[in-house]
Amino acid sequence: MAKQLIPVIPNGCYVYEVIVDDLVRYVGKGTGRRFKNHISTAKRYERYLHEGRQITVAPFYENLLIELGRGSEVTYRIVAQFSTDQEALAKEIEHIASFQEGQLWNDGPGGNGGTSRGAFRRWSSESERIAHRKRLIDVWADPALKERHRERCKHRITNLEDRSKGAKARWSKPGEREAMSIFMKRQRAQREAKKKANLFCAILSFGA
Repeated sequence: MAKQLIPVIPNGCYVYEVIVDDLVRYVGKGTGRRFKNHISTAKRYERYLHEGRQITVAPFYENLLIELGRGSEVTYRIVAQFSTDQEALAKEIEHIASFQEGQLWNDGPGGNGGTSRGAFRRWSSESERIAHRKRLIDVWADPALKERHRERCKHRITNLEDRSKGAKARWSKPGEREAMSIFMKRQRAQREAKKKANLFCAILSFGA
């Protein structure tokens, strides 16, 4: 697994960068833990593909899986924070346009991520969910499309031997084990503090 340097989760909307070995590879807009979910999403896609599931994997996640297999260092940076989705989406478009062509793994100019309120309204409609499901079924009914996607993914997913070499190279770096140990201890302490806070709130609610 690649090394991840994760900043503090910001409040509100924000624009962030995914950096692979000191090179910015992706610019996105998010809220909450959005920027932290890419690694776990890529791993889930990899598992699905190995299981033979018919899924579509965006170019960003295909490239991210390759770099994870190589043991590359994956870091994140919060570019700016905003009070509204519209401001964040506008900044995302502007920031993506500032990079030279071919550097980013984004598959578009940005600004099309939508808003959480809009998504909630859209998916709360049963007719919208049924229509979306039908569109997906129609798309994947094409055997040629399934075969093209399978072949495209086959050569992009790294094998276990490459991942093993990347892991060995990473752990051979001086101070790597100590840094990871400190990071894991900090994560454990944060989880314990959150559990205590939730328990305290539950006690207050029960007492009320």
